[in-house]
Amino acid sequence: MIRAIAVLLAALAAPANAAADSWPALYDVVSVAADDTLNVRSGPGAGFDVVGTLAHDAEGIEVTEANEAATWGRINTGEASGWVSLKFMNRLPGQDTGHTPDIAQCFGTEPFWTVALEGDVLTFSSQDGPGWSEALANKATSRSYRNRHAFLGQTITLVVAKASCSDGMSDRHYGLETDLVLSAPDGAEMMSGCCTLER
Repeated sequence: MIRAIAVLLAALAAPANAAADSWPALYDVVSVAADDTLNVRSGPGAGFDVVGTLAHDAEGIEVTEANEAATWGRINTGEASGWVSLKFMNRLPGQDTGHTPDIAQCFGTEPFWTVALEGDVLTFSSQDGPGWSEALANKATSRSYRNRHAFLGQTITLVVAKASCSDGMSDRHYGLETDLVLSAPDGAEMMSGCCTLER
């Protein structure tokens, strides 16, 4: 009963997200010469400073949001974020508007924790103690509700929403936020954090 209440509160507490539904999504770098790199800039335009680069054949780059014209996309580079021209980025298939992204992992701080998602398995780890893995309890219960998606294990529940998110430790930017609920016989513990599509 405690778990069900905690999950419901996690799903309903925040207002519906107003961010564009098309991001985050994974992209590959395209149309860049083999002896060149793609510049990552401090803002969405060629006039902004270069803050990093991507290899000409970089794959699986997470774009967390786009500018209003959808010509530049925001990515993470090092401990910060920057912008790349989307004319040199090819969106990977199966990531259409309305599609729930394939999340690689979610994480948070105070304490530091991570939940990796691999197929039907959730793996929890934390600085406070040993981790564990468990299968999703039932794929049918991993469902979308009010622009949120729940991943339900036996004791691990992630409620993920498309929203701007910061890890609180860097200037990196993420396009998914999460509430984590850990259930135990003596109650439930809730933590919050961000999620990424990159593995």
